[in-house]
Parts: sequence; structure tokens; C-alpha cells
Amino acid sequence: MNEPLYPPQPGRELAPGVTLRVEIYDPPLCCSSGLCGPVLDPVLVALNDAVLALTKQGVVVTRFNPVQQLKEVMANPEVAKAIHSGGKKVLPLVFVNGRLLKTGAYPSYEELCEALGLKPLLTARPLTVLSAPIKSSDPKIKE
Repeated sequence: MNEPLYPPQPGRELAPGVTLRVEIYDPPLCCSSGLCGPVLDPVLVALNDAVLALTKQGVVVTRFNPVQQLKEVMANPEVAKAIHSGGKKVLPLVFVNGRLLKTGAYPSYEELCEALGLKPLLTARPLTVLSAPIKSSDPKIKE
């Protein structure tokens, strides 16, 4: 397991002097979670499940959508530099306690837990309630 990415920062404290925070700079989405429309992207469903589980574990998770929060997105110098040099294809950018964890793809719940120094929830893990079918790239699964 890698060394956890947690120098203390403002947010919710889980242990004395330790604050766990995840910031997700999404690519342009139609809404704050991307979980809207007639068909859902399974990657965004999995991310939402991870956000729900991390929040249950006391982690402060903040998502930024450039469509709705361009000023906040560009206020982070590291994000602004990445977008200016690589365009929106560098998104998502995921930070754990101020340090870049992943670029261009979302990390799994387990990757986030490892970076935070947390054990993944094995039971009572919250899941996204779906009201639309999930889009699949597997030709065996009919949408």
C-alpha cells in the first residue's frame, strides 16, 4: 500500500490533526453528478457509489463541474495549468488532500481508500439508486 496522501487540511477531522479530503474536477457534465438523462454511464454510477461510501466514512468530497463552476475550477492553479496545456481531455483530475492522485480517469473506491489510508467498507456500503438504465459497452448486455 502506498503512503496515504494526507497532510492536514481544512474540512472534517477523523482523528486529531488529520483531515481527509477528496476534490474531483470533472469533465463537462450536464449536471453536478452526471447521473441524469435516459441512460447512465456506469463509470459515473461507480464514482457516485464511491463518493457516498467515502462521505459515510467522514471524508469531505467536493466535485467541480466546469459547466457550472468554471471560476472555481480555474481557481486551482494546478487544474488551470493542466487544462491550458492538455485541454479538457485531461479531466477528470482527482486530488486527495491537495495532491494529484489521478488524471484523465476516475479512480476506483479502493484506489481512493488506499490513497486516504482507509479500509474500504465491506458491509453497509451505500449504493446509488438508479431510475434509468445503465449504458454498457458490453455487446452481450442489451440496453
